[in-house]
Amino acid sequence: MTAIIKIGIIDRRTLVVKLCCYKPGITAQAIKQIMNANSYISGVPFYSEHDPEKVSELRRLGMVVYFANKGEKSEWNGILKCQEFDVNYIYDVNLVSELTSYQ
Repeated sequence: MTAIIKIGIIDRRTLVVKLCCYKPGITAQAIKQIMNANSYISGVPFYSEHDPEKVSELRRLGMVVYFANKGEKSEWNGILKCQEFDVNYIYDVNLVSELTSYQ
């Protein structure tokens, strides 16, 4: 599955989370279109993981992509970091499913 999540910070205390895409087998061109439709600013870096070929394809499309650093306990550390914020989720059935899998 390809998940594209948009996260914003309001007043240094509140995270706003929007699931922009949750689909299998999505192409690099489709990822770029989805990100552009969700206000991606050209040249702003974002993070990806798992598929070096997909990252290369996105870079060839002019996107600034870095591999996410997924070390030991990275999911747990991410959960702990999120607990430092108030979090507002923009409802999506797939996001609810994904969040439930981390509880």
